[in-house]
Amino acid sequence: MRHQFWILAGILSIGTACLVAVSHVSSSVSGGHAASPAQAASSSESVGTVDSLVGGLRARLEAEPGDAAGWLLLARSYDHLGRNDDAIAAYMHARELGKEDPAFETSLLGAALADAREGQQQ
Repeated sequence: MRHQFWILAGILSIGTACLVAVSHVSSSVSGGHAASPAQAASSSESVGTVDSLVGGLRARLEAEPGDAAGWLLLARSYDHLGRNDDAIAAYMHARELGKEDPAFETSLLGAALADAREGQQQ
């Protein structure tokens, strides 16, 4: 089962890297303007793939809730997707299991503060 986790983790990392690359290329190709329908569809498909990988990781963690490294990976995945509340919840679960990453925790805190500021401005 551990072997499957690391395969999923690798796929998730590759999927996240692809998502970042697609976003960067989309932005470069469009010159900062709105993407064409074809570009938007391609980006949407990538997000769907990453979301399904993250969903698979989440399902595995529900079956094996004691996997601290898996919860940290899930937190980082949510963070990359901009799902800050989910990232914080997953990271807190990892911390409860003894897995900490101070640099990532600082990043999450910064994102939470930015979200709070946005909420106050609206």
